[in-house]
Amino acid sequence: MSYGRHQSFFLKRHWVNKGINALNKDGENVFVDKDKYKDLGIGKNMHQALRYWLETINIIDYKRKERKHELSDFGHLVQKFDPAGQSLFTLALVHYHLVKYDSDKNRRADTFYWFFNENKNTYITKSTFIEELEDYSQGRISRNTLSRDIDCLFQTYTKKTRSHPEDKNISLLANLNLLIKDEHFYVKKPLTVNDETSKAFYYILNEYDKDEHKESFKTTLDSVTEEIGTLFNWNRTKTIESIELLNKLKYPVHIDRTNNLDTIHLNEKRDPEELLQDLFNEVFGYEN
Repeated sequence: MSYGRHQSFFLKRHWVNKGINALNKDGENVFVDKDKYKDLGIGKNMHQALRYWLETINIIDYKRKERKHELSDFGHLVQKFDPAGQSLFTLALVHYHLVKYDSDKNRRADTFYWFFNENKNTYITKSTFIEELEDYSQGRISRNTLSRDIDCLFQTYTKKTRSHPEDKNISLLANLNLLIKDEHFYVKKPLTVNDETSKAFYYILNEYDKDEHKESFKTTLDSVTEEIGTLFNWNRTKTIESIELLNKLKYPVHIDRTNNLDTIHLNEKRDPEELLQDLFNEVFGYEN
């Protein structure tokens, strides 16, 4: 389980660019050497938090044997196309890496994973959140740690205003508008369906079936809504809206509604790395 490793720092808007620049300038051990925080001009806890966030959102990979970091495939593309995180396409994929289950690299941020995968509430208070998260963690995590994790999640998805002009404490993911705060509750909101968010969804759908030998696959609309759509707070209607938009954009995906069974067909599976490169090129207007 992974709780509290962010040192109570939420993912700030400029941190991806800051981390990429640090890796390029100060070397592959910039996040391993505990004294490197001095070179970055930040404190020890923030140095640990920056490493945690960049690993968790798949910007950097940690090579355990060599005790070093390098940019991931995703990190290279973000560096090239959108290091400031201005596109909803980039932000949707950052969010995806943060909240998906990742057993291979143990990147999962459990509170974030639970909130967007297991928790079905649209309206939530912090007190209810803590109680349900305690049940999910089976009482193995202290209430104080869970409380800090919840506060960090709330800030990660809602902190979008500055307290003064030089305030840099703006969250990278707040512009997704997946969570808003009203007077009494935090409220989940569906991600806007448009070309950029639908292309991010298409990439995730391509990864949905892990059989690398398949050239195509089909699955049910309910399964895709439950396992992918929920990451973006989408219900069936929003999932259908995104797939229909992708179909209009000439992507090889459609819904078959025969025999009262809504089936999603992905007619062409792509190598994830090649597909991601192509999608970044399309979103940012680059020629292959």
